[in-house]
Amino acid sequence: MSSKRASIQSSFGIENAQLQRLFEPDNVRDHDSIKIINKDYAGIDSVMKMLRTDAQRGILGTPQDIQERQNSFGANIPPQRESSSLLEMVLECFEDFMLQILCVAALVSTVIGIIDEGWASGWMEGAAIMVAIILIVSVTAGNNYAKEKQFQKLNAKREEMSVHVTRNDKIVYIDVKQLVVGDILHIQIGDLLPVDGILVEGSEIYMDESSVTGESDLIPKISIFNMTQANLKQQPFMISGSKVMDGSGKMLICSVGVHTQLGQLRERLQEEQPPTPLQLKLETIAEQIGEVGTIFAGLTLLAMIVNLGIDIYLGHHCFTCIETVSYIIKAFMTSITIIVVAVPEGLPLAVSIALAYSVNKMKDENNLVKQLQSCEIMGGATTICSDKTGTLTQNIMSVQRLYIDNQNYKPPHITPEFIPAQLAQLFSECACLNSSANPTKNSFGKFEQIGNKTECALLELADNLGYNYVKVRQQNQILRTIPFSSSRKKMTVLIRLPNNRIRIYVKGASETILDKCSNQILKSEPYFKPIEDSSKIKQQIILKYSNEAFRTLALAYKDIDYNPNYDQLTENVLESDLTLIAITGIKDPLRNEIPEAVRKCKSAGITVRMVTGDNVNTAVAIAKEAGIISESTKTNTFQNQSGNTGGFEVMEGKKFREIVGGIVYENPQGKSVAEKGASRVQNLEMFKAIARELKVLARSTPDDKYTLVTGLIQIGHVVAVTGDGTNDAPALKKADVGFAMGIAGTEVSKDAADIILLDDNFASIVTACKWGRNIYDSIRKFIQFQLTANIVALFMSFTGAVILKRSPLNSIEMLWVNIIIDTFASLALATEPPNDKLLERKPYARDESIITPNMWRNIFGQSLYQIIMLTLLLFKGPEWFNVPNSFKMEKYDPVQAQHFTIFFQSFVFMQVFNEFNARKLEKSDINIFAGLFNNALFWVVIIITFIVQFLLVDLGGRYVGVTPLTWEQNLICLGIGAGSLVVGVVIKIFPNFLFNKIKLFREEEMDQAKLDRSFTSMMRRKSSVRMGTHMSGKGNSREFSHQG
Repeated sequence: MSSKRASIQSSFGIENAQLQRLFEPDNVRDHDSIKIINKDYAGIDSVMKMLRTDAQRGILGTPQDIQERQNSFGANIPPQRESSSLLEMVLECFEDFMLQILCVAALVSTVIGIIDEGWASGWMEGAAIMVAIILIVSVTAGNNYAKEKQFQKLNAKREEMSVHVTRNDKIVYIDVKQLVVGDILHIQIGDLLPVDGILVEGSEIYMDESSVTGESDLIPKISIFNMTQANLKQQPFMISGSKVMDGSGKMLICSVGVHTQLGQLRERLQEEQPPTPLQLKLETIAEQIGEVGTIFAGLTLLAMIVNLGIDIYLGHHCFTCIETVSYIIKAFMTSITIIVVAVPEGLPLAVSIALAYSVNKMKDENNLVKQLQSCEIMGGATTICSDKTGTLTQNIMSVQRLYIDNQNYKPPHITPEFIPAQLAQLFSECACLNSSANPTKNSFGKFEQIGNKTECALLELADNLGYNYVKVRQQNQILRTIPFSSSRKKMTVLIRLPNNRIRIYVKGASETILDKCSNQILKSEPYFKPIEDSSKIKQQIILKYSNEAFRTLALAYKDIDYNPNYDQLTENVLESDLTLIAITGIKDPLRNEIPEAVRKCKSAGITVRMVTGDNVNTAVAIAKEAGIISESTKTNTFQNQSGNTGGFEVMEGKKFREIVGGIVYENPQGKSVAEKGASRVQNLEMFKAIARELKVLARSTPDDKYTLVTGLIQIGHVVAVTGDGTNDAPALKKADVGFAMGIAGTEVSKDAADIILLDDNFASIVTACKWGRNIYDSIRKFIQFQLTANIVALFMSFTGAVILKRSPLNSIEMLWVNIIIDTFASLALATEPPNDKLLERKPYARDESIITPNMWRNIFGQSLYQIIMLTLLLFKGPEWFNVPNSFKMEKYDPVQAQHFTIFFQSFVFMQVFNEFNARKLEKSDINIFAGLFNNALFWVVIIITFIVQFLLVDLGGRYVGVTPLTWEQNLICLGIGAGSLVVGVVIKIFPNFLFNKIKLFREEEMDQAKLDRSFTSMMRRKSSVRMGTHMSGKGNSREFSHQG
């Protein structure tokens, strides 16, 4: 055990190891943990006394107290993956097989050069190659190191989480990293436990421990103070990494950080994220390009050796001369360098850079990415299934209508002066006790809505009526709470009355509660008015409120005689024959930016569907305001009973379930979703008919959302879905991209999601679509550029080897070109920011080729221009520039070197100017300079490339094998390079159909194991997809599933 994990002598009377023992799976399962507490420590009260805490008041919480607890039990910091240092990344790059061979060849070349030319100049070429290799390695390692640091920052952001604890008899809201052993942690439905602890207060609590223990059934939990011999099956031990699926309560924290069960599991299971689909697809393409490069390298080497053999046969060289050995070494180095240049390490590198850049920028635009592949997938999203509350609306709730005492009240009349006092008390007590929200008031006395916003709106109204929720809760003894759930659509609380009676307060969906009511309370006689026909209230109040886009909630109560077995009473008994107190109309305004965001989605070919639990009238009113459906859409479309499902834009969940038949699983007997296997919609044909038009699914459940997502994926859609509740987790996991709400979302929903919306705003999803499309475009830009450079470099090297018996570009020049077309280009092109034009075209199809006809046109056009110009320079250059040719230059001669220097300068300039062309993919993008100043890194790369190139030519001399050029020669080289810009415009006149049939590379993902064993894969540096893409999990069930 590391020093971090070692127990420190504690002043608390109990140590870490003793507390950890309580949560060992075998001890919990065999009931030994509770025996240890009772026998070894004389009960839970004694344990709490040793930890200097109290179930009601919590710890003292002073800085000294916190520090002492952290010193004794550790801080709540999860185990961190050790990242490689810059030096380690440099050494890792040197593991590249080809670079190792090149280093050996450079050393041999140095020795031969010294033997041939002497110490004065013989070492220069070999040393220059070593310097070029070091430069490549340094740039690559530095790039990987920067990416790694970026992902570490994002991981730290992902780990952020805040919780409620009791300290010094006060409820405080703190960062999860500040939790210490002894804290009393408040838990509620949807929480993901960050620590191990013992339940000391709670009711109706059910935990999902599947991601930690592998148990698929929900586990009931009971307060340790309520345990008896009869209920030993219900344990009080709360395991970190488990999820609160129902109920609420408080727990005593016993283990934090690396000492928790989750912490120990994460230390064992830390892994990097697997490559994304785009990365794997590009690996496959890179493999094929590498194979072509290797073939050309072999042919080049063969051509040079054959030429040498011919020269030896003709007597131009002797077989044992040092010049012959030197020529063979140079031929070998040339072929190796061709492989280094041809193997497109920049492809996966470009994806890593694009992802790192995009993920970082998306965070700035309120998209916190958890799963890297979700960025890419959003580029092809065809459907967004969005919640209404908080996503399309502002989630700032206020009660604007109140039906009470058979009267309809509006502001400014919802005040104590107008509301009958007895009814105001009933309303306020029901609102305050039937709530888990804890809003606060700011310095101006205004409510700050913390927690469930609907509950906050009711608590604010209660406060305005003179009832402070904290005092109301303190004055009433809560006997039992039945939490709200999406299936029940109501919440119930039982309180003890002084006259040996029990009062039951119920709050929930207005139609649901109204159907349970038999009376309505009034301020005066007859006091209780029978509800003989609830449809009248539904039509006159609920429907009216809904048509005005108000959410409606009803509050009701009833009194019963005290029953000592109150916790055994069924919901049907407790929630029937109720008395209606009030119906509220709650306003949640549409976000200002939503209509424009929905319009962008439509122009981008993305269908927006609203999935909400609100009634159909409220949903339609909001959907019309947002532009999801037209003003002419009928609210009652869903009521069509004819069986004709055509034209359904609006539907209720119940009708939807009836028509499509719900979900069918491969293994219906499975206990969990995972065990049930693959899911599908039962009546897919009916689903297809509905899905063509469906825009609003109202009064829906999380199961309806799951069915909708499943069906859409079945019929070929790429689906993004939003969710904030615990029960949304299956739909979030099922969707191609799941978005959880960062503000209103439960930890369980965040755990299941791929991206967390930090502002809970639908417009941020549109931003994610834009970034997803931009990632594809960035990679395509890079491929377009690199394939052009590779084609030209391979062709000219091979041509030179066959005709001239040497490559016109030497090893040092080729290594510099490799930096330009791999590392520099990936930095310049993979970091292009997106623009709104990306949302004016259709989504990428799942099977769409990465290399489009537009790209092939640009690649072939530019390659043809460069090959023609370089061929002319090679054979006509000496005549044009009035310089001697470099064909026969055996040893460095600054005069003879002018010819190949002009060739080298022109080649590099053509690549640099073609980088401008590569920024534009579409035929309509005539202006290649549009948006040029939006990417500072592009300009940094271009400027550095020009500076280094001029320095290499002017100062490289014998080291590089070049000579300084005159300003006239440089201008001509610049002109030849700039010709690429003209060609880029001219080739756009050629129609796309000429290139539609071109498919030189297969793009199906190859098996990862096969890729890893391949020849070209072994030759590639550690700048692959596996570098810099680690995104640690936070108890993520996808990452830390039980290894049974």
